[in-house]
Amino acid sequence: MKKNSIVRQLLFYLLVIGAIVLLGSMLYSKQNTQEAPTYDDILNYFYEEQVREVEITSKNVLKLKVVVDGAEQEVSYKLRDYGQFYYDLGDLIAEQSTAQPKTDAEGNVEKDAEGNVVMREPIITKYEPHPAAEMPIWVSFLSPALIIILLVVVWIISARSM
Repeated sequence: MKKNSIVRQLLFYLLVIGAIVLLGSMLYSKQNTQEAPTYDDILNYFYEEQVREVEITSKNVLKLKVVVDGAEQEVSYKLRDYGQFYYDLGDLIAEQSTAQPKTDAEGNVEKDAEGNVVMREPIITKYEPHPAAEMPIWVSFLSPALIIILLVVVWIISARSM
């Protein structure tokens, strides 16, 4: 009789754990229904002036805030090569990150009543380029350790020669 109750308890806990795993996987799959963008999509966001903020993490993850159909979205993309991204879009990002003169349909620069050039606001309001690589802490101890080792070696050599 005792063996039967242990089997029942074990089955009950297995069912509860299975239900929790099933529920968690269902919730997780619903959250990740958004397709990952392609590199072509990323380029189009910039060319169509939809990007408002750009951040590139130390692990080459490109994080963008884009405006699509009036709604702001966050988009992430893992860059294979930061240099290629900069080659493709560096000049365009620089242009969209600074205030530029407003132009009309024919390309003439707009001026206000006083004759001053009218500037448009930058399209990209925040640009965080690739951060500098941080040195591991052990590297900062390397040069003092080498100096100490060198001094100990010189001391041992000089002690033996006397």
